[in-house]
Amino acid sequence: MFANVEQATAEIERYAAKEVKLVADHREAVARVSAAELSAGDALLDAQDGESTSAAVEQIVRAKSGVAAIEASIRACRVRRLEAIKGKIAAEAADWRRRADEARAEQDRITAKIKKHVDALKQLEGVEFIPASTPKSSTLGTRAFGCEDKAVQLEAAGVPRNGGAQLDDVTSAI
Repeated sequence: MFANVEQATAEIERYAAKEVKLVADHREAVARVSAAELSAGDALLDAQDGESTSAAVEQIVRAKSGVAAIEASIRACRVRRLEAIKGKIAAEAADWRRRADEARAEQDRITAKIKKHVDALKQLEGVEFIPASTPKSSTLGTRAFGCEDKAVQLEAAGVPRNGGAQLDDVTSAI
């Protein structure tokens, strides 16, 4: 879906900004419908017998069609933003899995490299080798497990259903 987290984040931000603009456009379009209805009402009231008021009615129809189109666009924008959020989660999980794979590969490389030495120590000393501190290969194993666990947690949590917005720098209600 998305190549990386940054690309998905950019898409989310793009659709969020687009939705904010569409909501403002919707508010203006609804105002145009109200204005067209008032104008049509005046036209009907002031019309002479037999005078056509179809132009005023057509203006209402066009204005309402514009509102419906904007509403459809808002719905589509929300669907696309949701898909981008899901894509970001998938990209983040893939990134955590990549980190886990890298840690496992390094752990395997170290383990393979020291195996003959540990076996030689065991042979010479006659006991199992136990390091005095935590070896790097164990630390890498723990890191790999943690990264894999983080990926699973991201996927299990899914799309957040609530959240907040910082409104300190907001200059208007729009």
